[in-house]
Order: sequence, then structure tokens, then C-alpha cells
Amino acid sequence: MSMVTITASYTVIPEEPTPQGCLWLSDMDQVVRPRHTRTIYIYKPKQNTGKAIEIKILVHYYPLAGHYCYTRGGRRELNRNAKGAILLEVETTKTIHDYGDFSPSDSTMELVPKIDYSQPVEDIPLFLVQLTKFQNKDEHLAISIA
Repeated sequence: MSMVTITASYTVIPEEPTPQGCLWLSDMDQVVRPRHTRTIYIYKPKQNTGKAIEIKILVHYYPLAGHYCYTRGGRRELNRNAKGAILLEVETTKTIHDYGDFSPSDSTMELVPKIDYSQPVEDIPLFLVQLTKFQNKDEHLAISIA
């Protein structure tokens, strides 16, 4: 049995002013429920810097700091409100080898950010990143994006 612990949580906003307002989304975006596509990447850093995360600017990709919103007519748009992307630092009691081939399973779902889709869509971040450190401290990191 694994234990996953969130050791730090950051809301990352652009460090400089960015354009505001809503971005129009396509008709296809209107028929699909807003869900995140999850990906997991495994890295072995070339050297141990002692610090796993350095928060960088979110200026050039500022729409990722926004949230969905609805127009009065019920159309979904992307609000460039700079509410922020979420960055989580997580530790697991498992080793990298405990995840086997990383096939989709309840176990590998520990490596991706949990998203509560029961809350209003305006409150759900558009972009979430989770950095997971494994127990054996073999310098491997799992970085997942949702």
C-alpha cells in the first residue's frame, strides 16, 4: 500500500501583466465535457541540484493561467484571468520500480494531479502539474501534467 503526500502546493501566476478577457473556443469545445488530458513523464536528472522545483514565469503561455467560463448564452470560453496554474510537489512511499510499466491503473493515478470536477468549471484550473519524488531517492522524478 502506497502513501502519497503533498509536500507543497503553489498557484503559479504570470510574473508580468498579460492580456485579459475571454478567448472564443470552437464548436467542438462546446460539445465535449471539460476534462484534462493526463500525461506522465519520468526523468532522471543529470545531477542532484538539491532543489527539485524552481517556479518560472508564466508570461508567454498566459492562457494556461486562465480558467474556463460561460457566456450569458451558455457558450464556454477561456477566461484569461491569470488565476493561475497549480504546481504540486508530492512524495510517495513507493519506488519507481513499484509502478512496473506505468500502465494505466489506480497505482499510476497517484502520480497525476487530482481534479474535483464537482466544483464549478470557473474554479477548476486549466493547467496542473505534479512533481512526484520516489521513496528510494534514486533521483528519478515523475512529472505529470493535467
